Amino acid sequence: MTTQRWERYAPWTGVLAVVMWVVGFLVMVSSGMVAQDASPEEVLAHYQSNGGPVIAGSYVFMLGTLVFLWFLGSLVTSLRSAEGGVGSVASIAFGGGLAMAVCALLLPSGGVTLALAAGTMTATSADALRHLPGVFYIGVELFATVLVAATGLVALRTAILPRVLAWVSLVLAVVLLIPPIGWAGVLLGFPVWVVAVSLLLTRTARTSVRPDAALPT
Repeated sequence: MTTQRWERYAPWTGVLAVVMWVVGFLVMVSSGMVAQDASPEEVLAHYQSNGGPVIAGSYVFMLGTLVFLWFLGSLVTSLRSAEGGVGSVASIAFGGGLAMAVCALLLPSGGVTLALAAGTMTATSADALRHLPGVFYIGVELFATVLVAATGLVALRTAILPRVLAWVSLVLAVVLLIPPIGWAGVLLGFPVWVVAVSLLLTRTARTSVRPDAALPT
C-alpha cells in the first residue's frame, strides 16, 4: 500500500519543484537586481548589503532542484515502462534530466559565493563571479533539450502522454536550442512543461493504481 501511495503522488514532485524554483528566484531578487552595466564596485556593494536574501533564495531554489530529481525518476520510470525493452530513449531522457539538474544546482553558486565572501572579496573578483551563472544557464538549456525531446519521442511512439504534448515537447526542444530565444524556453516553457507532465502523470498513476491491487487473490 505504501508503494502504491508513492506511485500515485510521486509525479506531484514536478509541481512542487517548479513552485520552489519560483519562490527561490523571487526571494533572491526581492532586494533588487544588479544592473547589467553596473560597475564592479556597485556589484560588490549590492552583495554586501543583500547577502541574506541571495543565500536564502538560492537555498530554496537548490532544494527545488533536488525535488525535481524525484520527479525525474517518476517520469523516466513511466517512460521506460511504456517504451519496453531496454528503454534506451528513456535512459537518454534520464541522462539529460540529471545533467540539467546538476547545472541547475550550480546556477546560484556565483551569487552564493559573492554573498558569503563579499566582506573579503575584491570588486574585480565580484564582477567576474556575477557572470558565472551564465555558464551553467547554457548547460540547463542544452541538457533540458535532451530531456524534453526524448520524452516527446517516447510519447509519440507509445501515447504515454497526449500526442499534443508530445509535439509541444519537440517544439520546445527546438526552441531551447536557438540561442536568441532559448532563455525564454528555460524561464517559461520548461517550468510549464514540467507542471503539465507532472499533472498528466499524476492522472495516469491515479487510474493505474487501484485500491484493491494489494489484496490477496
